[in-house]
Amino acid sequence: YGLDRFSSALGFVKQEEEIDYIVFGVETNAQMVEYVQTFHSVEIPKECIRELKDTIDVSDKTILFPQFWNVS
Repeated sequence: YGLDRFSSALGFVKQEEEIDYIVFGVETNAQMVEYVQTFHSVEIPKECIRELKDTIDVSDKTILFPQFWNVS
C-alpha cells in the first residue's frame, strides 16, 4: 500500500473506534511534530486495515501492555 510501518500503525489506530489513546516516545520536539502531522495526514485503505487485522493479534498482551514491551 506504499506506507511505512509507522504511518501504517498510526493510520490503523486512527481508524479504530475501540482505541482511545496512542502512547509513543519521542526524543525531540521536531519528532513529536512529525508524529502528530503524520497522524493527521495518514489515510489507510479499508483493505489494508482488514489485512492488518488478519495479520496482527491485537489481543496479545505483549502488544497491549507497555510493561511487556522490550525496551532495551
